[in-house]
Amino acid sequence: MKWTNYIKGDKYIWAIAILLSLASIVLVYSSSSHLAFAFKQGNTISFLLKHLIHLGIGFGIMWMLSRVPFKYFYNSSIIFLELQLF
Repeated sequence: MKWTNYIKGDKYIWAIAILLSLASIVLVYSSSSHLAFAFKQGNTISFLLKHLIHLGIGFGIMWMLSRVPFKYFYNSSIIFLELQLF
């Protein structure tokens, strides 16, 4: 069984999210070097691991929400629209 069978929803949106996440890993790793030498004695991996944990949590939430039928989002969107107007 292919791993793509477990992903519901638009495959293009999943692909874009994965590509942006891969790009963000490179950007976080390269941009955190100054902070790592200033605060973590040169340990650049700690920022990268924290970012990977956040990405994992985000993809987990995306995967769980992709399993929810759209009719539930339609009903809750009206509530969130009303809350946004205040």
